[in-house]
Amino acid sequence: MEKDGKVPLILEGGGMRAGFVAGVLMALLDNNITHFGETLAVSASVPTLAYFLTGQRKEMEAVWHNELCTPKLVCYRNIPAASLAFSPKRPVLNIDYLIYDVFKKVSP
Repeated sequence: MEKDGKVPLILEGGGMRAGFVAGVLMALLDNNITHFGETLAVSASVPTLAYFLTGQRKEMEAVWHNELCTPKLVCYRNIPAASLAFSPKRPVLNIDYLIYDVFKKVSP
């Protein structure tokens, strides 16, 4: 706990693990638990934290349900190749879609 008594909020990242983080943040918003001493997020949890901090619960849910659970983001064909060796030519996640289409156009 911080010296001032405020609890920090620290979020893990790492691809789809941020889906769990999104669910937790939506539950916190639903229960009006929004005041933390400091907040820190890494990787895929950073934009999700931005939705949380701005109170955009509906937008956060829409992104996770409608945009991130589609073949536009996850290329299931590349999962077997990715498990054998990392190849930038055959990525599992389409990060360009996530950044330029989802976060920039669909739900900024």
